[in-house]
Amino acid sequence: MQTKVFLFDVDGVLYDSMPQHAKACVQAFSEYGLTVPERLIYLYEGMTEGEAIRTIGLDIHAELTEETLNKIVERKRLLFNEDARPPLIRGAKELVEHLQINHFEFCMVTGSYQQKTIAMIQEDFGMEREDIVTGKEITHGKPHPEPFLLGLKKLKLPVSEVIAIENAPLGIESAKSAGLKCVALKTGLLSEAELKKCKADWVFQDCAELLRQLSYLN
Repeated sequence: MQTKVFLFDVDGVLYDSMPQHAKACVQAFSEYGLTVPERLIYLYEGMTEGEAIRTIGLDIHAELTEETLNKIVERKRLLFNEDARPPLIRGAKELVEHLQINHFEFCMVTGSYQQKTIAMIQEDFGMEREDIVTGKEITHGKPHPEPFLLGLKKLKLPVSEVIAIENAPLGIESAKSAGLKCVALKTGLLSEAELKKCKADWVFQDCAELLRQLSYLN
């Protein structure tokens, strides 16, 4: 295998956490008298939390003041943090352990900057904080290429040597805009055909299948 470097998205790639994010977001909006379809939240998966809340507000034609927007963001974060620990995506632990044992390089790239998420990554995968790109470090969230470009900067490697692992349209767009090849996992709401339409280079069911297919990526 030629490629031995990866940039991982987190929600929906390593953790089955999107249902919890969606539930928290729906409830946070509802407390301000606003109804949000759950699917809408999945469409903006990958954005920073502030950008996602703002965009959802525009989509439902809600006139949110900056103060209300910030309160919804903080309420959503609190609800997510109070929820149970999300389960790992099938094969996630085994995949990362395989990469560590075989001296692959990798970095986590997430639009979130909740302490719960960061703590889980550090505990479950033995990651150092400097090897995690969060929404707090970037100006533009996905689909902008900035999150993955910052990941590349942390790895100090050329784009040709790195593959992104994603599961959502905006994340795939971000990776491709950064010049990366991209694996898409079918752990969200989209079908294989829809993920390929987003220009993913490979589509796998989950981390378990990705681990079985590692040797085919180059």
